[in-house]
Order: sequence, then C-alpha cells, then structure tokens
Amino acid sequence: MQEQKQALEAEPKLPSSRFSVTLPVLLEFLQVANEMDLPPIWHSWSNCSKHQEVQVLRDALDAFARTANAFSTLVPIVTAHLVQDLLTFQFLGQSIDDIKTGLHPFIIMDRNAEHCQVNTKMAHLYGLLTAGDAACSLADLEALAAKEIRSVPLTYWELEKCLGMFGNLIAVILGTTHPLVQAFKDMWQLLQLQVRDELHSILEYKKFVKPTHILHSVQLIFFTWFTHKKSRLTPPDPNMKTIIHQILMQLYVLPNLPPALYHLAYPKKPSLIPTLPTHSSAGSSDGSGTTSHASSGSGASTVSGLTMPMTPTATRGAAVINLHPNATLQTLLPTNIRIKDLIENTNPPEFDAGGEMCLSYLVRNTCWSNCHQRDNTVPI
Repeated sequence: MQEQKQALEAEPKLPSSRFSVTLPVLLEFLQVANEMDLPPIWHSWSNCSKHQEVQVLRDALDAFARTANAFSTLVPIVTAHLVQDLLTFQFLGQSIDDIKTGLHPFIIMDRNAEHCQVNTKMAHLYGLLTAGDAACSLADLEALAAKEIRSVPLTYWELEKCLGMFGNLIAVILGTTHPLVQAFKDMWQLLQLQVRDELHSILEYKKFVKPTHILHSVQLIFFTWFTHKKSRLTPPDPNMKTIIHQILMQLYVLPNLPPALYHLAYPKKPSLIPTLPTHSSAGSSDGSGTTSHASSGSGASTVSGLTMPMTPTATRGAAVINLHPNATLQTLLPTNIRIKDLIENTNPPEFDAGGEMCLSYLVRNTCWSNCHQRDNTVPI
C-alpha cells in the first residue's frame, strides 16, 4: 500500500491536479479540448513548488528561444507579477487601457540596457526572498513592484525587440497553434521579410506613427479576443497583419493612448538652449552710465545668472498703450519685421508741427514711458 502511494506521488501530475476548479477556464482560453494537449509550461507548473514557479517560466522561455519556432533569441524578464497573472488566468486586463494586468506587449519592460538591468535585479531579489523557507511578505512584494521600471519602445529597433520577446512569451503560454499566436506570427513574418525598411522609415523619419500605437493595437486585439472567449462568444479573426498594411497605405487610425501610455510614448525632451544671464547678474547701470558687476569669490553670481530665466529690464518704464490705433498704419509693417530693421539709419518721419513720430506707438500700438520720443506718442 505504501509502495503504491509512493508510486502515485512519483508520477507526473496533470494540470487538473493543481487547477481542479478553474481548468475549464484555461481550456477555453487556450482552445484545447483535453488537458493533455495543454502547452508544456502548464504541465511543468503542475509539478513544481510555489517557490519554483518563476524559474520554471524562465527556463521554458530560455529553451523556446533556442528552437526554430522562436521569434527572437532574446528572453523577456520574468517577474512575480507576470507569473501570478498567468497562474490565475488573468489573460484579460481590467480595461482596454490597463497595461499592468493581462497578456499584452506592454508587459515586456526591456526597452534598453538600463531598464533591463534594474528589472532583472528586482526579479533576482524576488527569487532570493522566495528561496528556501524564506517568506515573501506583502510589503516585500509592494516594495519590489515600486522599483520596477515601465517603459515602451521609442524606436523601430526597440519595437522589433519588444515584439520578438512578446512572441516568445505567448508561444510558451498559449502554444504555437493558438489562433492569436498564429496571427502574431503572420504579422511578424510580414514585418521581417517584406516591409521592414518601409516601416522603419515611417517610425524613424516620418514619425506620424509611434511604436506605442502599434503595440496598443496588438493589445486591443488580444483584449477583444479574450473578452469574447470569457463571454463564450465567437471571437473575431485576430488579423494583426492589418495593422502593418494600414500603416503602409496611410489608412491607419491611431488608437487613443491612455495617459500612462501617452507620457511614456511622448517623453519630454530636455531643452538644448541655455538660458541667458539675468539683468541683475549681468550688471546694473547707475545714473552716470557706468556698469557695475557683482563680484563673488566662488562665482555664484555667474552660475545663477546662467541658470536663472531672463527677466524684463526696469529701464523701459511703464507701458503706454495707443487707445486710438490707426487701421491704415497697422498694415504698413508686418509683425515679423522689426521697426529698427525697416528704418535702419534714417530718422523717423516727423509731424507737420515738428517732432519725430514714435513708430512703436503708432504701428505697434505700444510704447514705454521712458522712450525718448514719449512727448510724441499721440495718435494720428
């Protein structure tokens, strides 16, 4: 009797032994009639301990990346949050704008080497926390989640890298014969073999489409497909090649990006134009016409002058507004031409009674109280 019990324990367990209640949901999502036909990763998860779940998925992705069916030789970072979503069949996000939950391209967070290094370190720390008899508390998980860096591809090559790793992930999770994987493979082959140069030109030079738009379109297809499956409806054909074809024919409609994605897709670029010194730091003029400069042994005034924004000088006095503008004069000088450039070294025209006209007051409708022609700021 004891030997029979040991023999049963030694036999590989089926997914039904672990997912006894929710197995029908998994079979529905993966479009499999028998649990024996589930992808190998689900059988591996059924025969491992909780502490091994992350490593099991990592090993499966490593093995798939070396096969002929692999989309890329790169392997995405496996996080605890990703594994937990998969084991609870959270293939569907809370909404179409949810980029933290579900099976979609935005769970790939390896845009560049820096982000990859940080997220790899977080995954390694999680492995240390869950190794052996150590208990991973909720506070530990929240601390790790806060340190994760979420990013989106900003160039064509980053997009191709992201799609390749996502293709490997869905092939391992859903199986290579799944309709979504087959549709993704068709788009990938079109991208790799036919339209790579054209799409690269559109994303890098024309820039009317961002890589995030393409990923979000793929996300919407996955969301729609799983939504129909969850409601036991026939899902629409997941034709992802249409995304590429519509972009090339300029028929592509940009999907609406939620705020979280928009800020990642359109990062603010730092200004390359240095700010000028302020009037006070550059020097101040006294009544005799001499200029005095602030002195400091540490050069703090110079540094502050280079970093502070330019402020209007106080020597112009108060603004004097022409309350009775002449419409004819307004059309004589376009706004993109300065008065000084127009008259050059010639003197302004004079009134019949004498005295030079203030062209700024008459043409621009504004002058200053300290203007040397302030006595001639009268409307015509």
